[in-house]
Amino acid sequence: KTQCNLLELLKEMKIETFEQYRQGIKFVEMDNTVTQYEGGVPTIGLLNLLDLNLTLQALERQATGLKTSQPDQVERMDQDSVKSAVQRLTSREESELFLRGVVAPVLQGSDERMSQIHALNVAQSSGGFEKLFKDAQELRVDGGAQRITERLAESVGPARLRLGWPVAEIRQSTDNDDENFRGEVCLLSESGDQLTSCLVLCTLPLASLNLVKFRPTLPPSKQQLANSCPTVSHTLKTIITYANAFWRQAGFSGEILSCQGQPTNPQSVSGSISVCYDACSRDGAHPALVVLASSGADRTASPNERREALLNHLARFFPKEDVFNFIDYAEHSWCSEPYHSTCMASAVSVGCGSLLLSPELSKPFHRVHFAGSDMADEWIGYMEGAVQSAKRATAELLQAL
Repeated sequence: KTQCNLLELLKEMKIETFEQYRQGIKFVEMDNTVTQYEGGVPTIGLLNLLDLNLTLQALERQATGLKTSQPDQVERMDQDSVKSAVQRLTSREESELFLRGVVAPVLQGSDERMSQIHALNVAQSSGGFEKLFKDAQELRVDGGAQRITERLAESVGPARLRLGWPVAEIRQSTDNDDENFRGEVCLLSESGDQLTSCLVLCTLPLASLNLVKFRPTLPPSKQQLANSCPTVSHTLKTIITYANAFWRQAGFSGEILSCQGQPTNPQSVSGSISVCYDACSRDGAHPALVVLASSGADRTASPNERREALLNHLARFFPKEDVFNFIDYAEHSWCSEPYHSTCMASAVSVGCGSLLLSPELSKPFHRVHFAGSDMADEWIGYMEGAVQSAKRATAELLQAL
């Protein structure tokens, strides 16, 4: 509800939202133990909750002061991964495991390699960790978020859209370049076709910038960030459709948080689920659960092996006969998407996080301007961030014309 730019766009498009279903009993799994709770406070023990609260307060202070930190402070912080930062701040093993379990699906990357500055930067752009954990996905788009892109495509018109036209090179003129390209930008496709324009808006995530050759080459800060992203982010998303929402009927919300970590082999039940929540349509006509899991340990497993492991893991929380009696099972690995290594912000590895704080990150590169959720000032990694950065880039383009 705090993502005002996106809500304004949805209102303009006459697309409605509805609240994420959270009524009923929730599950949390730690150390091979499943516990149930209601409301917003998990049952992980009073001492663990106190430790968790103190840790979050420390993280909130770091996130709030991130933009004003001294360069030497930022450099020291950039040597820490998210995992090592959480381990240092927590005093109890259970609270550490729980917090890492919460962070994993939100940031969607390996917390052992991800810079803590990346986590702090995402949090400060969203109004803090508490808002990021609780409010980031409290609303859903009626009919699916793809309706936004469909409406945008309609407003542009099919004649102006070039789908299936992957850009291989963006060429700009400089004083020493070919006269044919002076004063314009040339886009070259993989098949050798080309388009020219006076200005270009690039909305690729940081992790995908390396897929395009820039001439002249990108500034070192952007190039280094692009090089630091691809090996860190990995997410597997699964939607399981059922004939009825059996979890709702039994008094459960459908929400699961598993802090077990990654499975050590494809057949391992433990760790198949990172987070699960209700994905039913607004009218309830299409009952479904959506599951997010790190796919880093599952890339060598077959789809059937991953499905069996995930369903068996899900059966720890719900009756097995209900879990396996699905209508449809759709799995998608964001690692297989060339232009999106994750469905959130491009996670940046240790040692490169400080580059995220550079004002050069979102600045135009000659006649190429940049937008997208990675380049946002607010809600980095979310659609809100994409809309906010698009407004900023649009103002730049209008001024440059």
